[in-house]
Amino acid sequence: MRFYILPFLLFSCIITAAQDTLNKWSLRKCVDYAVMNNLTVKQADIQRLYSAVDLHQSEMTKYPTLTASLSGGYNFGLSNNPATGTLESDNFFAAQGSVQSNYTIFNWFVRKYNIEADKLGLQAARAGIEKAQNDISLSVANTFLQAMLGNETVKIAEVQVQQTREQLTNTDRRVNAGSLPELNSLQLQGQLAIDSANLIQAQSSYRQALIQLKTLLHLPQDTAFEIIIPPVETIPVDPLAEVEPKYVYSLAIANQPLQKINQIRIEQGIKLVKAARGAMYPAIGAQASLNTSFAAKQFDVFGPAPGFDTSVAFVNTGSGTFRVLSPKRQIVGTTTLPFGDQLSNNFGQFIGVGITFNLFNQHQLRSQWNRAKIQVQQYQLQQDQDNAILQSDIFNAYELAIAALQKYNASARQVEVSERAAEMADKRYAIGMLSALDQITTRNNLFRARIEMSRNRYDYVFKMKVLEYYKGNGIRL
Repeated sequence: MRFYILPFLLFSCIITAAQDTLNKWSLRKCVDYAVMNNLTVKQADIQRLYSAVDLHQSEMTKYPTLTASLSGGYNFGLSNNPATGTLESDNFFAAQGSVQSNYTIFNWFVRKYNIEADKLGLQAARAGIEKAQNDISLSVANTFLQAMLGNETVKIAEVQVQQTREQLTNTDRRVNAGSLPELNSLQLQGQLAIDSANLIQAQSSYRQALIQLKTLLHLPQDTAFEIIIPPVETIPVDPLAEVEPKYVYSLAIANQPLQKINQIRIEQGIKLVKAARGAMYPAIGAQASLNTSFAAKQFDVFGPAPGFDTSVAFVNTGSGTFRVLSPKRQIVGTTTLPFGDQLSNNFGQFIGVGITFNLFNQHQLRSQWNRAKIQVQQYQLQQDQDNAILQSDIFNAYELAIAALQKYNASARQVEVSERAAEMADKRYAIGMLSALDQITTRNNLFRARIEMSRNRYDYVFKMKVLEYYKGNGIRL
């Protein structure tokens, strides 16, 4: 029996461990998953598909067009007989078929510039995907850090509750022994209620951060989800000297996807300006076509008749004018010209070269050219605006990082002081030289100092991650 139970237990342990691993998410796993599944990234990829279709369509303009047509109908009354090319008053069925081809030989490089513009459009769409991926990566990192802060806040609150509960137990013993007034116990009970409320609030904030993180990952909210929290002191952070704002800005101008998009859009606009200008000049094109027709019509069949026809024609021989005598003919039946013979007899071909002039088209082409030039100006202004915003964001991020570091250092010193004060307060309270209210106040100061230090520490880490993001280093955690 043991021989069967042991493999089963081993297999169950392996399955449980695998499930726990799947439910635990590191920052790298979160970022990679968001890049693949976030809706904003997917929308950017859809735009890339549109641009790829536009480029394919532009490249196909290098080849001739080829169209075919086939029509048929029943003719009534006087109409053109496609088999004979004459007007006849009759009822019959007729059909026509044709194949046409057109090719633009030269149009002042309009086709070339349009293809180049669409290639740039595809590059811009790909840069748009990169921008969406970078933006979602930064959002995931920020939310992940908020979840880490929430988890640490929960741990601090749990320690605070545990310490207050232990202190209340010791105080109750001393109150029961008569060495302390009952007021001390009541004050600690009130403090325990406050600490428990703080713990509940911290747990709620942590769960909210996980909900926001799952939203960014596009995960169902009922998914089992737990983050892998590295020690905050192990998170790599660049020295401030390596994130000097001017240096970071010079890298961001070359590396940030938005700046790439703006530059590509300007180049694309210039290509479209050239294409719009070329469209105003004459274009040389070639045409070719094949056509044939068929008529389902009965034709009269003539045969010889008795006698001669004396009213046909005359001939002058120099010695006189003589009437031409020809055998008489009469309708002896009807027939239909074979389908294949009609197609062969009516088969026509055409090939030619032509020039198209736009003499006057209500300034549509000139207006298109002017709009293209204005669009380039708009792209240039957008580039200047985005570069100015980028520079402002980087300098602000640098100042915020310095302020966050200073706040963290100050709060760390405050924690050290508060810990010594709390230690002294505990000793004085133990010998009855400090009231319970004063001890509670001292411990609350320590609790707030620890929370503030954790918040400032994570805030500093995130501010530095923003600067690293602008440098193009990606998200490291």
